[in-house]
Amino acid sequence: MKKLMLFVSLTLGCAQSKFVGNDEDSGGSDVLVCDGLPEIDHDEFDDPQPNNAPVTIETTVIGDPTPGCENILPSSVTLYFKSKNVQEYSQLRMLTQDDYTFSATITPAEMTGSKMLYYFKAVASLNSVAEEPEGAKDDDRNTFSFTRSL
Repeated sequence: MKKLMLFVSLTLGCAQSKFVGNDEDSGGSDVLVCDGLPEIDHDEFDDPQPNNAPVTIETTVIGDPTPGCENILPSSVTLYFKSKNVQEYSQLRMLTQDDYTFSATITPAEMTGSKMLYYFKAVASLNSVAEEPEGAKDDDRNTFSFTRSL
């Protein structure tokens, strides 16, 4: 029973982080592998936004949420946005003050119509790119949105 419990705890513990090395026969040491996708967290607006005012959109991004890798910063975060009645998305590079919270401001001139659609793209490395909500660039039904009071 003790061997089973040890196996279960090792299996569950190793599922959280990825380590390479530490083979007792070779004398190697543990190397943490940080290969998770960026994690994007965003709360949509609950209320309509003023018609003739800029709208600032914020999101929090962790470059790699793998335990032990949370300090990896995204190299870029981009806001893609458009009015519901427009075909193509515009984009704004999001800026940060603290390396984790990003913001971009859409001007009134960039907003037409009463409903705006948007999504985020975060890049931590060449092979580590995430979009939130997933599938938004291909399907408007998967985007974040807000209405404007006209």
